Amino acid sequence: MRLTRLRSAHAEEQYRIRGNLRHAHDDAASFTERLGNLRHDLTKREDTSGDNFRIELDRQTITNRGVAGELLIRRAEKLKNQLCEDMLVGRFAGFDLAIRVNFNGDADLVLRGKNSYMARVTDTALGTIRSLEATVLGFEERSAKLEADIVDTQKRGKELERKVGAPFEHESRYQE
Repeated sequence: MRLTRLRSAHAEEQYRIRGNLRHAHDDAASFTERLGNLRHDLTKREDTSGDNFRIELDRQTITNRGVAGELLIRRAEKLKNQLCEDMLVGRFAGFDLAIRVNFNGDADLVLRGKNSYMARVTDTALGTIRSLEATVLGFEERSAKLEADIVDTQKRGKELERKVGAPFEHESRYQE
């Protein structure tokens, strides 16, 4: 009976390993695609630091961070509690800018390039703009994290591949 339980546990472990291996391959492919998209977005990113700040909201170009943040907050307030698709509101740093209302009724900012990037709508105008700018400035950090995730996922996949198909160590005794 003990050998039967051990053999059953081995079979379950093999099933789990195969599932994890499949997920590792899927994750590696997903991370690689997102990294490629991010690198493309890096080439399209426009400089908005210092006096270069420029945002287009409702077909108006705004160069004042405080005014832009206030307009975004007001627009987000209007959309709160209205669960709808992303509402395109303008462009920032070379990307489409939309507002998304989540299931909690809170609004988030979404920058759309080849990937989508989230920023927060905060309580203050300048805080909202800082969140938006930090999202754009964080592309290099995201790229480095994705590269590390790809390496880790590939390493995990290789470890799992070695374990797939491992025989039950007590098979001969079980058969007896």
